Amino acid sequence: MTIYHQEAGQGPAVVLLHGFCEDNSLWNGLIDALAHDYRVLAPDLPGFGKSNPLEDKVSIERVADVIKAWMDHHHLNDVHLIGHSLGGYVALALADKYPEALASLGLFHSTAYADTIEKKGTRDNVISFVRNNGVQKFISSFVSPLFHYSNRSDLKDIISSMIEIGKQVDEDVLIEYTEAMRDRVDRRYVLRNFKNPILFIAGAEDSAVPRMHSENQIEELHADNCVLLDNTCHMGMYERKAETEHFIKGFLQRAESLKTE
Repeated sequence: MTIYHQEAGQGPAVVLLHGFCEDNSLWNGLIDALAHDYRVLAPDLPGFGKSNPLEDKVSIERVADVIKAWMDHHHLNDVHLIGHSLGGYVALALADKYPEALASLGLFHSTAYADTIEKKGTRDNVISFVRNNGVQKFISSFVSPLFHYSNRSDLKDIISSMIEIGKQVDEDVLIEYTEAMRDRVDRRYVLRNFKNPILFIAGAEDSAVPRMHSENQIEELHADNCVLLDNTCHMGMYERKAETEHFIKGFLQRAESLKTE
């Protein structure tokens, strides 16, 4: 299958995985920030952006296999893999199955926890709403709450752009990914077993990831590689652009230094 991606820079490979109903343009700012020192690649996940949908049923593991095959096609080894939200679930599954392929793992507003019972119910409600009302109506109400209320006015153009991107998603793709997120397994053991550095960026006010889950994961990880962003919801690459870019640069420098020890 065809996976579309954008790419910039030369050096150690950094792969950025976007989230649900997004595309690789999510990472435009971070790509620009990293391309001086790294080869940065940002694919569209299957069914989003310009990438073809899967021919078989969506699962987090299946998407991880597709991304690994795409990495192999582009001869990417010792990859620094960072995923936003859904992209983090895919990154965790890839780290679980192919840990030798990764130099580091990054979760950006994501979690190794499985969905809670309450969250599973929310996913089911999304599926029902989309079937009854369509993708466009869902996306129109979905995107804005991903941003902290104090940031929405300044970022209104980005919010509008994300809504337009989300409206292009096929209804079946949206529903199958929602089911896949609902049914994903708990992968906290990956955080414990992964031998290389792990980046963890969370929003203190994130409505999509329970703060307690974020704090529990931060406690288990190396403190220097984790940050809990104040007045931030689910979109820190926009809400805290300079801070998150600086933090990721520092993390990658530390991870690269460990490769040469």
